[in-house]
Amino acid sequence: SATLGEFFERLELVKSFSDQWSRIQQDTPSTDNMLKSRMLSSISQFYSHFLDHLLSRKNGFRNPIEARLQSEVKLAKWDEQTYYSLVDSSERNHRKLMRLLREYDDTLQTPVSSLLEQHYAEGIRKPDGEVDICTKIPSNQMIFSFSCVEGKTRSVQPGGRHPNVEDRQWAKLSDKFMNDGTELLGGLSRYYRKMAGLVKSEFQHDISWAQAGSSLASELTASIFGRIESLRSEKTTKQTKQRALTDLFKCLRTNGFKNTKWSVPDSLRKMVDLFQLPLPDLKPQTLLRNDVLVMLRAANDYTNRSIAELQRLHSEVSVLGSRYMSFREMTLMTCLSDHGLLLIMQQRSV
Repeated sequence: SATLGEFFERLELVKSFSDQWSRIQQDTPSTDNMLKSRMLSSISQFYSHFLDHLLSRKNGFRNPIEARLQSEVKLAKWDEQTYYSLVDSSERNHRKLMRLLREYDDTLQTPVSSLLEQHYAEGIRKPDGEVDICTKIPSNQMIFSFSCVEGKTRSVQPGGRHPNVEDRQWAKLSDKFMNDGTELLGGLSRYYRKMAGLVKSEFQHDISWAQAGSSLASELTASIFGRIESLRSEKTTKQTKQRALTDLFKCLRTNGFKNTKWSVPDSLRKMVDLFQLPLPDLKPQTLLRNDVLVMLRAANDYTNRSIAELQRLHSEVSVLGSRYMSFREMTLMTCLSDHGLLLIMQQRSV
């Protein structure tokens, strides 16, 4: 609801309130104080990643007006000899100055929501607001509007390995736990042997799970974006694009993504509930190394961007829909995206 001129000050106020409630939570811990602190911190972090784009839009509005003001200063004449000519020149210059100031004030009254809407719709719909869907494959920067791709990816550093199954020792539970009536505790020994056998058979290598996951994710994303590049040709038919979409859904399901609504809790689809989740401690005084902090901050920024993009996707599907995708395909797309956000939030909470 903020305007362009108020957005930056409002965000600073939210940050101040967030710091205040964090201190209150430290002094007098309670569930209510904790939720308020998390909510304000999440709102502050979420809207902070819009700062660069909105600042560039603000400068884009201001620069032409500033250039016109500087030219008016050069043209203004203050060396008239007569009193009446000096008064007339001063009044003209003041009117021009007030006209430029009112024009700049009008730009500062632009709602932030409309500027973000234009940015989201770039390359997808016409800027005049008509629902005329573009069939051309957007560029990567348009697909990920706030991703700020750096041009290179970070790889997981080598090191770390799975602990050998033989190194894991089974500790016998005391009778106090075995006789409390819980059937699951009584079968832990059997469950452990099953899990140990699975780990031993599945992971017969020395690379860590992080490296294995990074390699698989890199291959998957490379294949997806390679397929997108092949669809950018002007001669690509509609049937080819539809087939690529079907293959994408199938590939995501094969790699563990769920496409059912009940695979994701309803709270994950609500911004209020998302903002109450715990946040990682990314302050410099933590015990983490600087390079690890940089990677964690980048991952946290990616989480906020994913939330923004997913909320926009839900809005697009519910309000505008698509001329080229069926309702079933749009439902699959949103469910797979929701499950992807669930995986991201689980990784952030670890």
